[in-house]
Amino acid sequence: MESIEITSGANAGDAQAPRGERSFFPIIVLVLVLGAIGWMCTDSFRARLDDTDLAAALRADATTTKAQHAAEELSKRIVEEIDKGAAPRGARVSTFYPGLIALSAMPDSEKRKAAAWAMQFDRKEPSFDAPLRALLDDKDPYVARNAASSLAVRASDAGRDVLLSMLRPYDIKAPIGGKAVIILHKGDPVASGHRIARIELAKGEAEIFSPIDGRATAVAADGTTLNEGDVIASVLSQASALHAMQALVLPGIGRREDAEAIERFLDAYRDADGKVLDQAKAAIAMLKLR
Repeated sequence: MESIEITSGANAGDAQAPRGERSFFPIIVLVLVLGAIGWMCTDSFRARLDDTDLAAALRADATTTKAQHAAEELSKRIVEEIDKGAAPRGARVSTFYPGLIALSAMPDSEKRKAAAWAMQFDRKEPSFDAPLRALLDDKDPYVARNAASSLAVRASDAGRDVLLSMLRPYDIKAPIGGKAVIILHKGDPVASGHRIARIELAKGEAEIFSPIDGRATAVAADGTTLNEGDVIASVLSQASALHAMQALVLPGIGRREDAEAIERFLDAYRDADGKVLDQAKAAIAMLKLR
C-alpha cells in the first residue's frame, strides 16, 4: 500500500552465495543472492558484530540501521558457516534465527525487507519457509519481492506470482477519494518515498508517495476526481524485472508459459537498460526449453 500523510492545506508543500551445491548455483544465482531488490548491504556495514551486539540489533527496540546491519552480519555468517562446515567464531548462526524471524514480522517495513533478503542465504533452514510465504502478501511491494526472490533461491516456487508481477508496472492506488493534484508526468523517474500526488480533502490534503523506484508508465490526469482504489500512477522497476527474470530461470521456479510474460515485457519496454534486455532474451530462451 502506498504511503499517505494528511497535512493541513495551509502547510502543505509541493514537494535487496554459499559455495555448496554449485550444480544448483550457476552464475545467475550468485547475481540474485548478492543483490537485493528493496534493500542491500552498504559500506556502512563493514564492521563485524559480535554475538552480543548481533543479538541486540535483532531486538524490537533496535534502530532500523542496526537491524539492517544485523541482517548483513547474519548473511556473512551463514556463508562462512556453510563454507567451513562450522561456526567461524562465536555462537552458531542458527542461534540467531529466531531473532531474524521476529525481524520479518516487525512493523518497520525496512526491517522486514532486510529479513526477507537475509533468509535466502540458508537454503535448507525449514523455519524460514512460513515467514517468507507470509511476506508474499506484505503491503510493502519490496518486502514481497524480496521474499519471492528468497523463496526462489531456496528452490520454492511459492512466490512465482509475485515474480511475474514484477515484470509489470506497479499500480499506486488512491487510499481515499478526492481531487488529485498530480506531481508527476508519464516517463518521469520515480524514487521510493518520492511524493507523486496530493489528494484534496475537505480538511487538509493526503500526500501520496511512491513505494518503489522506477519510471512512471502511466499517470492520472491532474485535477481528476479519484475514488478510493483508483490508480494514480503506474511505476515500472527495471531492477525488479531483472531480479524476477533471474529468479524465474532457476530450476523448478519458472514455467514454459512464463516466457510469454517476459516476451510481453520485452515488447513493451524495448528501451529498457541493455542488461535487462539481454536477461529477458536469455530467460525466454531458457524457459522455452522447459
